[in-house]
Amino acid sequence: MARRLYSVVLFQAVGLTGLQNTPLVPAGHVWVLRDIDVYNSTNFVVAQLHVHGPIGQTIAFFAGRIQSDISLTWRGRQVFPAGTGIGFDANIGQWDIMASGYDLLSP
Repeated sequence: MARRLYSVVLFQAVGLTGLQNTPLVPAGHVWVLRDIDVYNSTNFVVAQLHVHGPIGQTIAFFAGRIQSDISLTWRGRQVFPAGTGIGFDANIGQWDIMASGYDLLSP
């Protein structure tokens, strides 16, 4: 019988500024990042948020010229093995973030 698969919250933040990393993926697990939803309500001319992978590579980049609220979304499939994590770098602006995906057991 097939196992059921449910999404879980991998990271969430309110008003994130600067760099924040998720906890490391536990031993025996693999995370699959599927969705990132972000919101920025600061009045910077340009707001920026980088999402980094285990070796510092950019997975997603959110930016916009804003004078008011902005909501953005990323959808994909990025795999994070045990001992790695996801980095969120809000180098301009304050960001609310919800990142979800799958927490799988390693084979």
